Amino acid sequence: MTTNDLLGQERDRYVEWISDWRAQVLKVWAHMQMLDDKQMFEKDDEVGVAFRDIKTLIQSLNDRTQEETIEEEQ
Repeated sequence: MTTNDLLGQERDRYVEWISDWRAQVLKVWAHMQMLDDKQMFEKDDEVGVAFRDIKTLIQSLNDRTQEETIEEEQ
């Protein structure tokens, strides 16, 4: 097996890991939004920070994986 083959396998493993992680993050975000359908948590100062941080994390992940943004998926 060549170095290129090994690098390709490693790359494929990372792509799969990122895709799986992204799906899990989006699932958590969807659950959080369902729980906060009246936006009571999102508007709360302390909890709202967590919501904004999670949204920023998801947007960053989407940008880096060249997928749809969170707003487009809603």
